[in-house]
Amino acid sequence: MIIKALFGASIALAACMAQSQPARYYEYVLYLRAAAPSDSEARARAVLSSRSALLHRASDPAGVRAWDGKGLIPVAVEPRSFKGKQIDRAKISETGEPLREVLGVAASRPVSALAVMVGIPQAASVPAYVEASRFAADIAAAVDAPAFLDGETGGVLQAVSLSDRLRLGRSADGALVSASNPPRLETIDAFTFEALHGTGWRTRGFRKLGVPDVAVVDWMPGKLLPFWEIEAVGNLLISGKISAAPGSEFTVRTDDPEVAATLSGFRKGASAFLRFAPAPLSSASLLQLEFPGQSGMHLYERQMLFIDALLPSNYLALGAGPARELSMAVARVKSRLPDLRGHYASLKAQGTRVFIGLDMAAAVKNSTSPQREAKWALWHEVSAWTPDGRVIARQWDGDPRTGGSRARFNPPIKIGSIEHSDIESDIPEETIEDVLLIDRGGRTSGGEATDLATRNRR
Repeated sequence: MIIKALFGASIALAACMAQSQPARYYEYVLYLRAAAPSDSEARARAVLSSRSALLHRASDPAGVRAWDGKGLIPVAVEPRSFKGKQIDRAKISETGEPLREVLGVAASRPVSALAVMVGIPQAASVPAYVEASRFAADIAAAVDAPAFLDGETGGVLQAVSLSDRLRLGRSADGALVSASNPPRLETIDAFTFEALHGTGWRTRGFRKLGVPDVAVVDWMPGKLLPFWEIEAVGNLLISGKISAAPGSEFTVRTDDPEVAATLSGFRKGASAFLRFAPAPLSSASLLQLEFPGQSGMHLYERQMLFIDALLPSNYLALGAGPARELSMAVARVKSRLPDLRGHYASLKAQGTRVFIGLDMAAAVKNSTSPQREAKWALWHEVSAWTPDGRVIARQWDGDPRTGGSRARFNPPIKIGSIEHSDIESDIPEETIEDVLLIDRGGRTSGGEATDLATRNRR
């Protein structure tokens, strides 16, 4: 599944369309060449009326918009016209070519298009997705449309991908997508991930399969992104093994083929619980995933429990129990980072020194190895922490609680005319896995994760 960054005219145009169109249908907008046949609309309607369909019926735009969800799924064609900066800046995703150049349409002229409007299946249906994609592909061929906008994902793509995507099923043999060979939800054009504000992610495109899109609103920074969890849930929804009802709970089992298809390395026979939030996000077509856990647990701790239940721990050299303990400690650290970032300036003004620990997996490996390094770099002293999460820190030799000193280049290195002796790094906030505070009086707090990771060194 492709990760969609919200930039460029084509994305802005797609986002606008996706937000404005009613929830009961989606669109493939076929862009027409300057030299497109004058009877393009008639040709498109002829495709709809001439193709035999099991799940769809030819309709008109008003009929699609007013569809009540009963009977065969309506599909219609509607002429469109675009002009302005958004369409002027649009590019073909696969090639980067400007859309206007591909179409041969001058900047002063509007871009003509045909929107293939398709009713959303009222239940999970891979065959409906396949049939609608074929309709759109056949219409694109009939009117010689070289590119299209997927109104659900926001991608401006080559028209050939409408048929190519139907060979991107979960089976490895290239068989056509079907009910027994559902589409891979990591497909680079039919389904996308979109970043939400903060550290959240959502999908776009699941509605074409008759299931809601899925979101994780706040995901623990620095851990394996939640794409595989969301993809597994999408696969389970498509298969009908779980309900899309808000508030419903379900079990994710690594032995289920819908789950096993998303990631390698799962624990065999493992399982964990998930649930959908009681209320959908923004509309009934976007379900939010929640991670169950004990009362009082931070969200990141609940997410870590879910990950540890299904995937082997990076800390297993410590033993199963200590590994779980360390995972929870890292999750708690990450839950506190936004607050610490906001208070860093005042802490520094009060004389409190802030140290950060990175990569507990490497610390565990070093502490449990017979050839462990005596001077393994465990801590970095923070010298700057900006509101946008940029951390500047100097490497520290030793444990700050008992002494040590800043690590230094020997001899100092020279950059331009300036000599540098401190080993200083620009560290992404999401990589921080432990925090240690030492106030002006020498009182300390934190350091729990590092202590757990290095228990075998002491």
